[in-house]
Amino acid sequence: MEARAPRHASVLAGAEFRKSLQRVFDEAKDKHFGGPHDFGHMTRGIVALLRDAQRPRTGRRTGGSWAVRLPDGRAASSRVALPRHELKLSRETTQRLRRADSDKEFLGILLAAQHEQMAKKQTTTTTTTTGERRRKRRARDVVLTSPEQASPAKKTRGRKTGAGASSSSQPVGATSLSVPPFSSPAKRRSGTAAAAAAATSQEPQRAVSEGPAELTLTSGRKVRLVRKASKEGGGQIDSSSRATASSSLAPPQTPTPRRQDDGASDDSPSDSADDTAPTSNASSPMDTDDPDADDAAAHEPATGAQKLTRDMTRLLQSLTRSNKNDGWADKPAMLEWLTLALQRLSQQTTTQTGPGRASRLDSIARHMPDRLAAVDPDRWTGYLAALRRLCRSPAIHDMDYEQRLLRVVAIVYLAEEVDAVARGEWARLEKVLGLCSVIAEAIGPEDEVVDDERKNRWILARRMDLASLRTLMAAGRRCEGLGM
Repeated sequence: MEARAPRHASVLAGAEFRKSLQRVFDEAKDKHFGGPHDFGHMTRGIVALLRDAQRPRTGRRTGGSWAVRLPDGRAASSRVALPRHELKLSRETTQRLRRADSDKEFLGILLAAQHEQMAKKQTTTTTTTTGERRRKRRARDVVLTSPEQASPAKKTRGRKTGAGASSSSQPVGATSLSVPPFSSPAKRRSGTAAAAAAATSQEPQRAVSEGPAELTLTSGRKVRLVRKASKEGGGQIDSSSRATASSSLAPPQTPTPRRQDDGASDDSPSDSADDTAPTSNASSPMDTDDPDADDAAAHEPATGAQKLTRDMTRLLQSLTRSNKNDGWADKPAMLEWLTLALQRLSQQTTTQTGPGRASRLDSIARHMPDRLAAVDPDRWTGYLAALRRLCRSPAIHDMDYEQRLLRVVAIVYLAEEVDAVARGEWARLEKVLGLCSVIAEAIGPEDEVVDDERKNRWILARRMDLASLRTLMAAGRRCEGLGM
């Protein structure tokens, strides 16, 4: 089996690609091609190669690297490593690359484009995985809660009525199964709610039909049911009317309290006043076996604690409404356990109440408009959408302050740094640094304790980097003014 590439392989490949570009730019400067016109000529050729790299055959045709032409027409001795096929340039990124004035700005735009594309890919993968997991869970719940019942058409075609039904009509591969009668009415009442409802709905049809019947299982195998008659209480009882309650014909199902049906207990001599009570509770939307209530609750936007509280409340109410004949042998112990668990869960939810991460993120725009003004208004909508996805992701629960800050920097700071450095807007860039620190603190947990020195350490380090970069670019412009 072929070994799978690590998750950071694309990052390493992108770093090698940018290093090879830096070597080409350094070689051009060594050969006295450092002017703006020469730099623009080289970047136009590199952008054209990047656009061609999106075609699937470019890597195979060029052997995995490029030869960049210098302004005098000669090929540079340093070759450019072929980027990964995931690197796709939009129209806006291509225009920014063509307008770049220095190699630092050119490489910074490529780095920002790569980070943005990786973030989109991770978000798409997470969304797809979550959707597939939700669909599989729903399909499993449907299998567990829905009894396997053959269609009435198949049952009708498989029956042979009358005394003249011959045994030669049995299909090949069919199994003859003798269904014994139940020994007592209590055992007849031990079936699931779905089996009792199916038996009740088919009671008139079974009363008028005689002879063997056929059922088709999920595997395609046909089972032949041979009816027997037994005497209980001095009368003939048709035991095949309870065949659907047999555990050998039905798949394993979750133990849920049986609903009270009027037709399912007509032939039971042990019916009491509790069994003849109104059955309005069986159709309550709070029952655990109500598919409509579960489907409606699945679309409600609730947190994990709220969903757990809702499910436990439904189970507790279902247990409370059940009677002694529903088969809950440990009903008092379960009621006590559910009550204590709900009390503990409500206490934890009460102590953790407060605004969520997304609401705290939105409050920044209302209460800090001066800091928000440092960001480009046209791009803030995209930044806000990416930050909200980060707030909803499960990975944020395991992040500390530094990890959240790095994610916020990748979303907001990198693109703003490229534009601000190119335009010389150093004061605006420092405000963006402060905004990133505020966002990283706002989307964290409310009970997180981080000292101010730890929070300010990154800001001070970045300010020193900006001061050094400002001095370096001023020196570069001074040399360009002298023709050097």
